[in-house]
Amino acid sequence: MKGRIVSETKNATEIDLSSVANGLYMVRIQTAGHVSIKKINIVR
Repeated sequence: MKGRIVSETKNATEIDLSSVANGLYMVRIQTAGHVSIKKINIVR
């Protein structure tokens, strides 16, 4: 899978994706000792 980083933050409980285009995105969430990857679909 090819892609690019569209947003990156540390120590956040919310992510503002209002500036990204509609489409399918993979979100990687990393905490102490755990990594979770989820697909999100942005449709406005």
